[in-house]
Amino acid sequence: FSQSEDADIKMELVSEGVKGLEIKGSIKGCEGQAIVPIMGGFHLHNLMAASGLALAGGLGPEKIWQRLPYCRLAWGRGQWVGLESGATALFDGYNANPDSMAAFLSSFQNLTVKGRRFLVLGEMLEMGEQAEIVHRELARKAAGSGADLIWFIGDSREIFKAELQAFGFQEKLMISKSYEESLANEITNMLRHEDVVGLKGSRGIKLEKVVETLGASDFASSKPS
Repeated sequence: FSQSEDADIKMELVSEGVKGLEIKGSIKGCEGQAIVPIMGGFHLHNLMAASGLALAGGLGPEKIWQRLPYCRLAWGRGQWVGLESGATALFDGYNANPDSMAAFLSSFQNLTVKGRRFLVLGEMLEMGEQAEIVHRELARKAAGSGADLIWFIGDSREIFKAELQAFGFQEKLMISKSYEESLANEITNMLRHEDVVGLKGSRGIKLEKVVETLGASDFASSKPS
């Protein structure tokens, strides 16, 4: 598989929005298009690889195109969650490091969104002596993400705030050491239909608490024990 013309499986990203990745391409000469409810254009190669495994296992090209929309990521990894307000949460709170944060913010910035964009970012834990450096870099990337509001949770909140403001972020900013229900409720009261809330941080920050307070309609049952 690849994006070259002579590949058995070739796919390209059409767009990335709140319904997921819209892709098109060809599987063994069978042209097709699908919307896969996952986040991150970098998963295009994973979808091609999955299609290759299905093809090798005997599933026909047409069936593969039909089944691609049923692909899901694991809990807390690029997970789309519907909210009672009509907004949508993009929850990626299973783990975080500088590379995954950068990939998340890039995808978040490139999303096709009709409403406003809200970001809830959690501390990248276990960074050791690099903690200040990586959170300053995170703030610089977040400043250019197009977010209308940013809430940062964690010990590096003052470093993040200073760097974010130094890079010209002038929208609403909230910081806290840990989860605060009052701040989550403040965001909940602001949400409107077609807004998107992106949440990304280390597992220890427990960003799922924010998702639950925002009014998740299809999330709690997926929470791991």
